[in-house]
Amino acid sequence: MVYSVVLVIVNIYAINVCELRDQKLAMSRPSTAIMMMVTMFAVSSVFAGEPARAIVSVTKLVEQLTDTRETCKANEQAGDIERIAIGSPSMFHGIDSRSSWWPDARAAYLRYAVSTCVPQDIGSYVDLAASLYEDALSEEEMRAVLRFYKTDAGKKFSAISARLSAALNQKMYEESREVVKQGGIRFDSEMEEIKKRSNSSPDTPKNAKNGSRDTFQMK
Repeated sequence: MVYSVVLVIVNIYAINVCELRDQKLAMSRPSTAIMMMVTMFAVSSVFAGEPARAIVSVTKLVEQLTDTRETCKANEQAGDIERIAIGSPSMFHGIDSRSSWWPDARAAYLRYAVSTCVPQDIGSYVDLAASLYEDALSEEEMRAVLRFYKTDAGKKFSAISARLSAALNQKMYEESREVVKQGGIRFDSEMEEIKKRSNSSPDTPKNAKNGSRDTFQMK
């Protein structure tokens, strides 16, 4: 596609040069006519997938993907990193908020957390969506979709879809935090119970390699 665009620009430039040099004869020259035909072919190649990409545009996919990524970044930056350090001290190599090195450790974690937010290559998502539209819909069907989005109802639906995407992203993030929190509480409670039972009645699991039994006790 990039090659076609370049070819269009080069040929238009060449034609203009011919016209400036000899305006009256420019279009009558065989070489100019050939360049015009090549240019027209290149233009048609460039816009071959236009309906699919137009659908990507009117459905505001780029805006929704960008919002997903930026919401993730904002949520990570607003997260309770001190609490994370307490729950996962090994992740911070023993450095916590009491250390003079905490600002550096906190900043390093933020860089890590933000860097994990996706999508990062939005262009690849656009290419994928356009390809799926082209595979699933005929050109006439794609143009019918585009006609709908040009109507008042279509424009309103597009705007609502973008807002819905942002709202869903935020709700999923909030729900995931609560789910992880409650799941962690349940897991910690179960591990405390297992620890008490193991301390009062040490287990002696069978060694898988030699059949011996080693005393096991949670510390």
